[in-house]
Amino acid sequence: MRGTMTAGAVALAGICAVALYAVTLDTRRLEARVHALERTAERTESDIVALKGEFSHLARPERIEPLARALGLRAPVRQQFVPEDRLPRREGPRP
Repeated sequence: MRGTMTAGAVALAGICAVALYAVTLDTRRLEARVHALERTAERTESDIVALKGEFSHLARPERIEPLARALGLRAPVRQQFVPEDRLPRREGPRP
């Protein structure tokens, strides 16, 4: 009887060791994935900052104005605008 209990305890300890090893491997795999996702998020945030800077640089009026004039574009004149009361009404909620 004692031998059977000892064998059962050893088997249970072995099963627990294998289960613990499997959980440890899964945890390491998940940690690696989290770190990879964090690096991707940091790179994306860095790219967003760079793109915002580029947009600010490219959208400067003093840079756009000579390009627009070279294309023959001019500032809008008063006759190009329609009074608000002459605009068609939109149905539904306003954005």
